[in-house]
Amino acid sequence: MHDGREVQTVEVDPARAPLVTWAFEQYPTGSYSVRSLTTELIARGLTMLPTAKLPEKAVETRQVHQILTNPHYLGLVV
Repeated sequence: MHDGREVQTVEVDPARAPLVTWAFEQYPTGSYSVRSLTTELIARGLTMLPTAKLPEKAVETRQVHQILTNPHYLGLVV
């Protein structure tokens, strides 16, 4: 709580952060499409966090696209 308001924070996942950082560095080079980047991230071990209903699994192309286009990952959070 800060000034009577709930303040939520974001924690960086130490296992996944280097892989996501790598993806953000590689994608603009043009060396990878989203699909080929997804294949490489899977090979490097990137998985989605398990949930109450779903087990941990490899990322999908649509999820990598969502990561790359999400302003939250760039630190643009209000």
